[in-house]
Amino acid sequence: MREGTLSTDYCTFSFNYPQLEIDLPCTFLSSCRYRQQTIWRTIFSTLERIRNTMPRKRPMTAVFKRLEDAGFKRAFVKETVLPSWWDDEIASTPSGMEEAIWFLATRLGVQPSSLRTEGGAVEFVAASNVRYKTRNGVDVEKLYPARSVALRALRLACLTSDQRPLRPMTAQDIRNEILRNGKPWVSLDDLLDWCWTHGIPVLHLGNPGGRTKMDGMAARFGDRFAIALCVNYREPSRQLFNLAHELGHIMSGHLPEDGALVDEGFEKRDPDDRDTEEDQANEFATTLLTGERDYQCFSGDFNRAPTLAMRSREIGVRHRISPGFVSLVYCHLNPRKWRLSAETLKILEPDTNAIEEINRTAAKHLDLSCLSEEDADYLLRLIGMEDKEAEFAH
Repeated sequence: MREGTLSTDYCTFSFNYPQLEIDLPCTFLSSCRYRQQTIWRTIFSTLERIRNTMPRKRPMTAVFKRLEDAGFKRAFVKETVLPSWWDDEIASTPSGMEEAIWFLATRLGVQPSSLRTEGGAVEFVAASNVRYKTRNGVDVEKLYPARSVALRALRLACLTSDQRPLRPMTAQDIRNEILRNGKPWVSLDDLLDWCWTHGIPVLHLGNPGGRTKMDGMAARFGDRFAIALCVNYREPSRQLFNLAHELGHIMSGHLPEDGALVDEGFEKRDPDDRDTEEDQANEFATTLLTGERDYQCFSGDFNRAPTLAMRSREIGVRHRISPGFVSLVYCHLNPRKWRLSAETLKILEPDTNAIEEINRTAAKHLDLSCLSEEDADYLLRLIGMEDKEAEFAH
């Protein structure tokens, strides 16, 4: 940085232009103030043009690169993790860089010191009580970015929701409680409301930050529980089973204190790879949605979506089961019919957006006054509800 003064007969001018190494004469002899001001305007205009043509240092570039190497998408970090008012030029000063590091480390679950060290790898905050349910060959470390972002989001959600302790309940108890309220069956909307009113926040986070996706997560913070759904299904019936499955992990006591359970792939796991906890969570979900531990749906060879949709409605109304879920069970029991399920759901659940339904329910229950303005903004941006803050303000 070049600093100095320029003196004239009448006054002294200061200049401070970063990245410029230009020597200027120290004095100007002038008897005319007007001429003096004209000269100075010319000098500063020239300096500004020179500075604008020079390459500027981008202090955040190295940080973004290290986070990318750790698995975080640069667009996610810039557009969601950093505050909406953030400008990378703020990091040009040491205090500004420390502010950036604080935001990134807190929200991404990484060690601040690893962001300060140029050339070093990003280190994640230790999470010893997190367990992973993955397919064979999946590298657990690639799930760290998604896990870290989800844990932070769920912790914030717990701070903004009903603090009531969770009482143990069976799947049948929960089903009966929902149906007693006059519901024809257990729907996604019904189960979401049940979770929130019983102190279990549920968020849809898509693929929160990382390149490797997880399907869902159940987390525990002391005596509080929360659920993150990450698959991008728009059909409510698909999200319904995933939510019931994660709730099954919670109600079955699978979560250690201050721990979490990450499900990397519900539908992609090898059927021969038996896992007792996964079996229990599946049984819980099936009982909650159908009233039976091992629901077998109905037999028959259906090849057309309208016919399967009609039959699923009949069975659903008769047995108080979501017709969409009935059709999914049929196609699950007949794997070669799996493509038929998508066509059938378009008939049974047209023009639906389960992702928005999940997060609109979340925004309705969140008490954002419990968070700082910046954390509230971050949480809403994570769930895609930042434009609806006023609509859901408590």
